[in-house]
Amino acid sequence: MNVAYRTDVGKVRQKNEDAVMTLFNSRNDIFVCAVADGMGGHKAGGTASTTALNILRKKLIDLDGENLEEYVKNLEDIIKNINDEILKKSNKDDNLKGMGTTITVCIIFNMKMVVFHIGDSRVYTINKNGITQITKDHSLVQKLVDEGKITKDEAAVHPNRNILLKALGSNEKLIPDVKEVVLQKPTKVLMCTDGLTSLVTDEEIEEIVKNNSCDAAADKLIFTANKAGGLDNISVIVFETGVNDGKQ
Repeated sequence: MNVAYRTDVGKVRQKNEDAVMTLFNSRNDIFVCAVADGMGGHKAGGTASTTALNILRKKLIDLDGENLEEYVKNLEDIIKNINDEILKKSNKDDNLKGMGTTITVCIIFNMKMVVFHIGDSRVYTINKNGITQITKDHSLVQKLVDEGKITKDEAAVHPNRNILLKALGSNEKLIPDVKEVVLQKPTKVLMCTDGLTSLVTDEEIEEIVKNNSCDAAADKLIFTANKAGGLDNISVIVFETGVNDGKQ
């Protein structure tokens, strides 16, 4: 499997409050990757996103040797533990009060991918059939689109497009969306924060990912978002499944 990831502060923000993680277990050939987009004043957003992925990594390492079903079965509890820890830190420290983060996790084994998702970070698949958005944003504008009140194009420029309806740290009881996808051979998968998708269209994303290696695509996605203004932190993970080149 080819994998590349990048995270960039962008052109406007002073701090990068995104976090990314990749983890491959050679004992069971399970690959896990995640993105988190933190929010909150001071250093709170960065604390939330790094806390989330640090706990995720530790808990997944503790699952060493288990199969895909065990990973999937445990992940909802892991996300609950992460949410509890973020709420605990937020309540203990005034500087962290109100912090939160999105979290999107992909677990891949062979050509099966299971996605856990809270927030507005995204997962796309790109293959011969085009680009497909796997996740649905937990945002106010997505709700308005679903209700037929605005179009997808209007959502992209809506003044309330940054309002989330679901994020870790916002509620004691959060249930992630879970989606299982059987991947074609070959397929590229993109995970990204909204610093990319708020500035780069799905058509541009497809063109870049389809026509470049994972490494080059990751670089070009960051470059394109920054060229369009770089208004937010930008994070991407690009990986390709169904290729046998000896790389992991």
